[in-house]
Amino acid sequence: MLHVAIATKEDAAQVAILTGELLGEIMSAVDDYSFDFDIEQAKELAYEFMEKNIYQVVIALYKNEIVGFISLQEHHALYVGGSYGTISEFYVKPEYRSSNIGKMFISKVKEYASEKNYRRVEVTTPPPITRV
Repeated sequence: MLHVAIATKEDAAQVAILTGELLGEIMSAVDDYSFDFDIEQAKELAYEFMEKNIYQVVIALYKNEIVGFISLQEHHALYVGGSYGTISEFYVKPEYRSSNIGKMFISKVKEYASEKNYRRVEVTTPPPITRV
């Protein structure tokens, strides 16, 4: 059975792996392979961010396998009049993309955003890396 749940730090490694798959798809789609993705670093960061409660992740599970995730971070800005959320990563494995997981994710994000009194939720796409 397919369902969504809030990820815990124990899910961090799998979220990092799925992030690598997301970035791989983005690079392939735009034919720009500039992401310098370090899977071990990503696993450590995901764990650290989740442990500090600064990286909220909703996961989709099918038979106890994580098949997708959406991440949400809190920000604060004067232009929105307070706090808001940003969805910076949203990925579902290709074979599960017609399973209404996206709708379930958005519903869970709306619920969370309401609980946190966010004024809005914005969506971003990771851009290719520009070296500075």
